[in-house]
Amino acid sequence: MKYTRYTLILIVFTILILAFIAVVNFNVDPQRIYSSTNTNNSSVLKDFAGKLETSEFGIVLKSLDLNERDRKKALAIYSSNHDCMIIGSSHIMQIGSHANKNSLPNYCSSITNLGVSGAVIEDYMAYTNMILERENKISTLIYGIDPWSFKQNIHEGWERQKNNVDEMLNKISIASKYESNNNYQLSLIWNLFNLF
Repeated sequence: MKYTRYTLILIVFTILILAFIAVVNFNVDPQRIYSSTNTNNSSVLKDFAGKLETSEFGIVLKSLDLNERDRKKALAIYSSNHDCMIIGSSHIMQIGSHANKNSLPNYCSSITNLGVSGAVIEDYMAYTNMILERENKISTLIYGIDPWSFKQNIHEGWERQKNNVDEMLNKISIASKYESNNNYQLSLIWNLFNLF
């Protein structure tokens, strides 16, 4: 009887702790993966890209509820004043033309950096498709390649852009639809219980 009560208290306490962690993670959401903003809303994406391009020092994202991949989607589709784009992981995020010294002066006068944290092959396909579909064509596309770049399905963040991945696969004549190993919604729920 003693052990039954102890076990019940332990289970209830564990559930309460996990619920608290999930509520905090959902409400804080620093990466905006639970944001309510429709990432297919072209006016929101166009507005973000326009404000960022015309700003001298960047913009504050206080009221804008776009996550990292949504911000890069906006730039891939709507940025207009650049002749080069670079796609890759966080390793390439420092490459650009806004610093005192242009990163690639022999190839690009201005660069749009589409680097996202933990970019995988699906991110490369999605952003490449967006660039091919855009009205303002660019002269150079640069890929930053990492050891994990060609491994499929190691990160679920790309699934926000799944329609672009499917379109790119159709363009390169891969007939079957790309299926992810994970359920994106389930991975979001599991992420709520992440302590880090």
